[in-house]
Amino acid sequence: MSMNFPKVGEKQVVRAPVMSSVADVLDSVRLLLSWLERKPFDLTHAYHTVRTTLISLSLELATNAQRDTFAEQPMDVIRSCCDKLAHLADKVIQEFTDPLILQPASLDVATVRKRAEEELGIILESGQHGIHLVVETRMLNPTQGWSPVMKLFRSTIKQ
Repeated sequence: MSMNFPKVGEKQVVRAPVMSSVADVLDSVRLLLSWLERKPFDLTHAYHTVRTTLISLSLELATNAQRDTFAEQPMDVIRSCCDKLAHLADKVIQEFTDPLILQPASLDVATVRKRAEEELGIILESGQHGIHLVVETRMLNPTQGWSPVMKLFRSTIKQ
């Protein structure tokens, strides 16, 4: 999308394609925030700082995109917020060493089959919008029969 910037002193108007792009950015930020509010990210100070900054920038971005007639220089503010978001994303990717933040963590479908008399061995928590989280695993779970595989897996990790 090409942006024609107004001349100095000229009234800035936020056009529909810019509003649409702002909505796309805010949707992506919302998804990232939903992950940063979960364990183990919710207990780490560095992630809390990133989360607070994301919320602040998103609020400023949304406000200026929607209230362009009441904002003095909405396009300048939108550009500045997007630059700050890009800088924050680069910082997270380059400086954070936690592999959980960099790896994709989504699963479209999980199918679990068990016999009626078997315990599942995991506790699922139903979240928002049909999202389920594994919050606890119990001993005597179905993976217990996987002990040769788990021993191989542990020995591979140690090497």
